[in-house]
Amino acid sequence: MGDALDIRFELASEDARSYFHALNRACYEAVIERQFGPWDEDHQNGVFEIKWPTQNFRKIYVKDMLVWGVWVDDAPDFVQLREIQIHPDHQGRGIGKEVIRRELADAHVQGKRVRLRVLFQNHARRLHERLGLAVVDRNDHQSVMECLPP
Repeated sequence: MGDALDIRFELASEDARSYFHALNRACYEAVIERQFGPWDEDHQNGVFEIKWPTQNFRKIYVKDMLVWGVWVDDAPDFVQLREIQIHPDHQGRGIGKEVIRRELADAHVQGKRVRLRVLFQNHARRLHERLGLAVVDRNDHQSVMECLPP
């Protein structure tokens, strides 16, 4: 499947900030509104500005079209998928499934578990469950999911 999708990754530089800022809203506005109420532009801009410099975003291209962003933290004993964003215009095409499968495979080859957090109202949780991630904890707003290596 991955070869058919022709997926490639590229480290995001500062010039991608505006793209990721727009992608952040496109990906999160509906889920934020379902879970918390109306989108607060000032608050969400502040959240984005805090996380942007701390995250190692990678751009994801499919057939040379920029459609995704992903941020992965590689810790000594686990991999944390911090942000997985696909533009709504490109959802439902198997891209997310393939990217997560690759991250799981890369981590598991190293003997590491994969962790992520997902907002309670985020429909992507069902995809994560189908790919082998299970809820191991919860906080006030999110489920913590994990997949152990085989």
